[in-house]
Amino acid sequence: KQPTKEMRSDYLHKKKLNRILNNEELKLLIDSTNDFSYAQLNELYISIIIEWDCEQKVDILRLCDEMRSILRKQKKQNWEKNQTVGFSFE
Repeated sequence: KQPTKEMRSDYLHKKKLNRILNNEELKLLIDSTNDFSYAQLNELYISIIIEWDCEQKVDILRLCDEMRSILRKQKKQNWEKNQTVGFSFE
C-alpha cells in the first residue's frame, strides 16, 4: 500500500524540500507522486537535490516521469538489449 497524499506531504516536508521548492512546486510534487512508495519518494528527493545543486532549478514533472519509466521497466524487466550499466569494455 502506497502512502496517502497526507503522508507524502508530511514526508516531503520533513525532508525540508520547501528550502528548494516553492509552495506551488511542492504541491505539484505531492500530487504527482500518488503511486510512489517511500523508497521511491526518497529516490526522487535525491534526484531533486542533485538537479537543484547542478542547475539551480528542478523539473518536477520530468523527474516523476523518468522515475515512472524506470519503475515500469523494472516491473516488466524490459530493458534495452544494448543498454549498458557500469563500465563498458569495447
